[in-house]
Amino acid sequence: GRRAPAPPRLPAAAAELATPAALLRWADAGSDGALPPLLATQDLKVGQELLSEVPLAWQPEQKSRLSRCAGCCLEVAEAALACRDCGQAVWCASCAGQPCRMCPELKITSGRVGAHTLLVLDLVRRHFAGELPEGALVAAARAGGVRPHHRKIAESVQKVGHWCSAVRWSDEEAAELVAAIEPGMLATSSAIGFFPRLARLRLASAARADRWPLAAAALKDNLRLDMRPTSALGFALVTTLSRPVRRGAAVRLPGAPPGCGTA
Repeated sequence: GRRAPAPPRLPAAAAELATPAALLRWADAGSDGALPPLLATQDLKVGQELLSEVPLAWQPEQKSRLSRCAGCCLEVAEAALACRDCGQAVWCASCAGQPCRMCPELKITSGRVGAHTLLVLDLVRRHFAGELPEGALVAAARAGGVRPHHRKIAESVQKVGHWCSAVRWSDEEAAELVAAIEPGMLATSSAIGFFPRLARLRLASAARADRWPLAAAALKDNLRLDMRPTSALGFALVTTLSRPVRRGAAVRLPGAPPGCGTA
């Protein structure tokens, strides 16, 4: 078939550098394209909340697909309404009638495809359809470039996409998007989500002290991540201070590799 129109470019620097919270500001950007550290605009106290963020996209883990609503990720009763086509998604009463976003993939694979692959495929497809908000993804270059494990993940995404005749992009484009998506991914025991602000916090936390001396004040982690349910969604990401931070000093997340965190 015809190739889909060219997708919108990954967001420009101005959109990428949207500050996660008013309590933080970006240090002056360097010339190499890496994100600079985030600095406190005032003295910050232990336990102070910096931001709360719901996932832009998410998928329930395989074991939770029939116990978590596909619309809101809240727990559902045993008599929940299930998808008639794939049988792999259920809805609570409040979300009944919503479409099954990943129905073809779940049906063709009999539910064997993992939540991580489905989440990346959903985001890649929405990117190429122009459905993601501006600034939702950081450019792959800012996320450290495309690495071998990004290509391996992209292979799985492409395979599932091809089964459903959904691929309208190249393998290299898929790998670049995997690299851009990975820093914003975080899993709970029941679901995995993509959080745009988390991606920026992770990349800012990796800023090198030899390039930005103020980052040296955050050689120890001073932020913590927690998942909390809300009344409308089964999980939201909350970032709080685990150590006091002086005005002008950098904030830093725990040093887990991007995309591998679990709250």
